[in-house]
This record gives sequence, structure tokens and C-alpha cells, in this order.
Amino acid sequence: MSWFPEFASAAQLAREEAREEGQADPVGEFLAALRAADPRILEAVWPGEIVIYDPRAGQIRGHKQVREFIRRNLSWLAGLHARAETVAATRSPGRAVVELLTRLDHDGRELSWPLAVVAESADDRSVVFRTSVRCSGPGRSGRATSSTAT
Repeated sequence: MSWFPEFASAAQLAREEAREEGQADPVGEFLAALRAADPRILEAVWPGEIVIYDPRAGQIRGHKQVREFIRRNLSWLAGLHARAETVAATRSPGRAVVELLTRLDHDGRELSWPLAVVAESADDRSVVFRTSVRCSGPGRSGRATSSTAT
């Protein structure tokens, strides 16, 4: 079976290309994982540690907690008929920031909910996402809120 190693090489190359594309747009991968309810999108790009700091959920660390976070978040956002549009995006080596305007249906009203997602990756195996909210959203107190890591 002299051809079999070529299949393995091709598969490895495809995985590496997918990881490189995901690492080039980490916030896009984060949002894609949320929309698809599929944490494997993140796990395929960052097989090491994934950490999310979220104002509602707190600190989410590791693949198991990320899977649970995505499941809960999708359910919560679906109940609010959430829609999002990208307002601005910037990227530098190891860091990306995307500003979104999210529209939610809450108590019969449409709310606009500005949101920022920051992704930082010190290496090609791990990533940290931070979300920041600048308004009163469903279940929020009305004060400016952001998540931070120490």
C-alpha cells in the first residue's frame, strides 16, 4: 500500500490549511461556532486550550465547558431572535477585534445591543476570547459591562 501515506499527508495538509484559515479570522470562527452550535469548529483550529470570558457566563475554560457555553448561548439567543451585523473589525498578529451590533427581540421590543469580541492567541494551539457589552441587554443592569481576565 504505497499510496496510503499520501492520503495521510493530504489529510494533514488539509487540517493545517483549515487551522491557518481559522487562525487568520479567530472571531469569525468564534461566531461560526456559535451560529452552528458546533464547538468542533473552534477545537479543530485550536486543539489546545480555549478560554472565553463572557459577561453573562463568566470564565469558560476547556473544551467541555466551551461545548456547554455554545449550547446554552445558542438557546438563549434563539429565544431572543438575535441578529448581528459587523460594524468594524481590526486585526494584528495574535489579536483580532470585531465590533457587532446585535438586534434582539425582548418583551415585544427590538433592542440594539453593541458587542465586541476580542480574540488573542499567543501560539497556534490556544486562544482566549473576550466579549464586551456596552448597553443594557436582557437580564443586564443597564451599566456598561465588559469581561476581563486577570
